[in-house]
Amino acid sequence: MVEESQGVKKQISDIETLISLLSKIKKIDDNSSNYLKNQNDIDSAKSVSKQLKGYSNESTPKLNKSLIEFVNLIDQYQILVTEAEERKKRSKTLRSRNKSSESKSKSSVDSKKSSVNQPNNEISAEDNVRGTFRKGSLYMPSFSKAVKCIKRIRNKKFSAEFEISLSSTGRPLEVNLLNGDELNLSSRTLKDALEVVRDALTRSRYYPAQVGDIYVESVIKQRLVIMDRFCKN
Repeated sequence: MVEESQGVKKQISDIETLISLLSKIKKIDDNSSNYLKNQNDIDSAKSVSKQLKGYSNESTPKLNKSLIEFVNLIDQYQILVTEAEERKKRSKTLRSRNKSSESKSKSSVDSKKSSVNQPNNEISAEDNVRGTFRKGSLYMPSFSKAVKCIKRIRNKKFSAEFEISLSSTGRPLEVNLLNGDELNLSSRTLKDALEVVRDALTRSRYYPAQVGDIYVESVIKQRLVIMDRFCKN
């Protein structure tokens, strides 16, 4: 009886822990730009995913799917955070060089040296401005996973360009075909293939646009080359 009681207590504890972990995942997923904004946040999220893996097995398909999507989300923001840190380091190095150049120009009586230093400061400032903005983009591995072929589609190879509106968290808000005039939309197979592609794009993951350390809404253009017989089964 004692062993059974302990077993029940452990099961209850495991369920409570699992519910807590899933709640954390949902909280992060719903507002990822705020909960995955720096390396500490990333490490904390990785810890959650590591704990959740302990409950994942062949008999938990829904949990496995949620875990894979969460790990993909972490990987996306890890790239963004790493790049942001690298930009900060480059910016700090440039500012240090600029201060050094300014100090030399003030102590020098040679006007030619002063005139040479000024353009360098302007270029560095321009580079800093460019470095503060990052365009939104599609995370291609997520697109491949999002493609759901319900039936066989015998389409011919074609190129489609889409305009995709993204939220500040990288969620697709709207997906529109741009080059419909270039395509033979009277073809049933092409329409079917486009529908599969558009559906996959609405369920794919994206890198949100970034201005400095802030993620913002954006609109991107994405061209995809769709091979013939896109859905083979």
